[in-house]
Amino acid sequence: MSLEHDFKIITDNCYDKDVSTGDMISISDDLIRYIRDSLLWIKTLWNGKRETNGLNYYGYTIIVVESIQKLERIISAWILLFENSGDTILLTGDYLIDNDKYETIEFTREECLTQLRALKKMCEKAAIENRAILHEGI
Repeated sequence: MSLEHDFKIITDNCYDKDVSTGDMISISDDLIRYIRDSLLWIKTLWNGKRETNGLNYYGYTIIVVESIQKLERIISAWILLFENSGDTILLTGDYLIDNDKYETIEFTREECLTQLRALKKMCEKAAIENRAILHEGI
């Protein structure tokens, strides 16, 4: 079973599991790690307190209302990029020191695009409703 990051819309920039609007999507950890650098461009709150950028890998992150549209544009750019791939997407993963090489991560194009489109749709909904998104790390 692969690790996943969960995303859900919340009512404001506060963390409370009871304020979720109900919809939740999961994104593969491999995909999050691959696009992680571009996610550093969004302002977030780590564990509901520390203002920073990007996603808290092990804790929770609040993607603040002011950053939702930027996140949607970043995800849209990744969608456009992956739409131009072949049926199989091979991504470079972590360096495997014991093997002296980088791991290769394989996705089908549809598997990758389905996850990203779901997150884009969530961003669009959160922007319309003026709500934040909660990210729960691995």
